[in-house]
Amino acid sequence: STLFRSSPFGFTLVELLVVIAIIGVLIALLLPAVQAAREAARRMTCTNHLKQLGIALHNFHDTHGDLPNAEYNQCIEMGRTCYDYYTAATTPAWNAATDGFWAAYSCFVVILPYVENQALYEQVAQDTTASNKPFTLSSDSIVSFSKKPAIYGCPSDPNSNVTRVVNPVGSAGNYRVCRGDRPTKRSKAKSRGLFGCGEEDNFGLEAVTDGTSNTLAFSEAVVGTSSNYDQVRGGLAIVATIASTIVANVFEVPFADLNARGPNGTVTNPYPVTGTTGYHADLFRSGTKWFQSASVCTGFHTITPPNSPSCAGAITGTGRPDDAATIAASSFHPGGVNAAMTDGAVKFFSETIDCTPTSGITSFAGYSSGPSPLGVWGALSTRAGGESVAAP
Repeated sequence: STLFRSSPFGFTLVELLVVIAIIGVLIALLLPAVQAAREAARRMTCTNHLKQLGIALHNFHDTHGDLPNAEYNQCIEMGRTCYDYYTAATTPAWNAATDGFWAAYSCFVVILPYVENQALYEQVAQDTTASNKPFTLSSDSIVSFSKKPAIYGCPSDPNSNVTRVVNPVGSAGNYRVCRGDRPTKRSKAKSRGLFGCGEEDNFGLEAVTDGTSNTLAFSEAVVGTSSNYDQVRGGLAIVATIASTIVANVFEVPFADLNARGPNGTVTNPYPVTGTTGYHADLFRSGTKWFQSASVCTGFHTITPPNSPSCAGAITGTGRPDDAATIAASSFHPGGVNAAMTDGAVKFFSETIDCTPTSGITSFAGYSSGPSPLGVWGALSTRAGGESVAAP
């Protein structure tokens, strides 16, 4: 009898397809929100890292009476900073031919005790004292440089924890010291930025006459690897020929040449995947060593806006990107970068911030003092340029 016929159970094909479509739409709507929430958390962590660096800057100043420098040399235990070339009379003897003659380790080494890494600082002191060098340029390595405080890495950069495996062993880092609005060739280069370059360039907060709230201290940059060597974020564009290490520079390069953007987020004429071997190999990439003072490793400039191409001299003779470079701040945060001001405040700077050169200024050779000719971004990088520009 039809009165007792059971009703069919289950979904028709149309109903199943409708449900699948609804689930797909929900995933499409939710996934971007989840990704945005994760990036917001990563950006907040990055902001916190920079805040801690700003606090460390002031604690260092309270202890020493001076701001930390962008570079240091010799053994950390000796506490000696370096701007001069070392000579045989240096104690212990320093052989420029074999040990190098430039300030080697960065601000991020000396502020370790102020970012709650006293143990690593003491290990670095022990390692460098044992070799009488900041780190060797040949077969030996300072093992402590392969360790990196978590505070030195931005969680939005997937390459923040890359570790160098050739000598000297070392870990990458994202955070950078402000080196002003002119290129800094090699390490021993005085800049208009907040960080000096050694004994002849020590100064404290009294030298920041533009105001601590209007002067950049730290920002960030994407770590370069063999996979992003030709990208705006992480890559380096060749814009000048370098014939020798110390005297070579890119001061005569026109500003127009620094806009080295290629298609699809690439840079024109990038440094190759590999350069020379051994010690120099990773100097062809940005940020590969948190402990190294060369601007290509731990510095940034306000010559171009955030997320612009970073540029350096060509490989000619002994020339390398650590000889002369203009490193742009960069990140994977959407639209710009985080940066810490000298007063400790952390702000987000858009990649569209004004950085347009003043009319009549076409290259770095066109200015050496006074207000920055590179718009708001340039003005924020000078400690005593006389600008009246406040951070947005």
